[in-house]
Amino acid sequence: MKFITFAPNQPQSFVFPVSGPYTLPNNVGSLYPLSEGEWLYLGPSQAESAAILKLMPGEEFGICLYYDGKVGEIPRWNVWLMPSTEKARARAEVAHLDIEAQLNASLKLEQRRKGVSSGEALPDFCLTPTGTEGGAASPLPSRKVPALAVAPVRRKAAGSIPMDQAFREIVAFVVKGLADAGEQWSDQSKQDMCSTALIAAQKAGLLTVWEREDAA
Repeated sequence: MKFITFAPNQPQSFVFPVSGPYTLPNNVGSLYPLSEGEWLYLGPSQAESAAILKLMPGEEFGICLYYDGKVGEIPRWNVWLMPSTEKARARAEVAHLDIEAQLNASLKLEQRRKGVSSGEALPDFCLTPTGTEGGAASPLPSRKVPALAVAPVRRKAAGSIPMDQAFREIVAFVVKGLADAGEQWSDQSKQDMCSTALIAAQKAGLLTVWEREDAA
């Protein structure tokens, strides 16, 4: 078996394997089978850090041993998501939120259409379909919907959003959301997240021209 070795202060990146990791007996660490017959060994603390990232097969992550050789210095390990993985997760999350927002909007539209066709007065909250038997309507079960998914539904009812306003809101949302979650994404990852959200909003028909152009 060929094991990966680490030189101090030299980061290395790896792709999370399809099989494994394999936990070693007596809590001495874990083994990760890599391509070309190589194996990655991580001690208990490093393996725990990797587990916290909730890596999926094919995702890229980085590891580095920080040590300057100073007297009394304790070597430090760091395990983190690589930018490629951060970007892929951000794109997947925005796509999921966009689909859920469209489903919520479609549901409300269909429920309102049924209410209007039957001549019923609709309250502000969503109603379950009553059918043709005249049964009483009841509120839908409450469920948490991510903030990014709720926003397009409310905005769509009020009209399109100027692109410059949407841009400012999306940037503020991403920056504040990462800060509240204690995440430290790279500038490039933040830009990718903002771009993906802006494109999703535009595809959903929620954006109009910039305020300056609209005013002219």
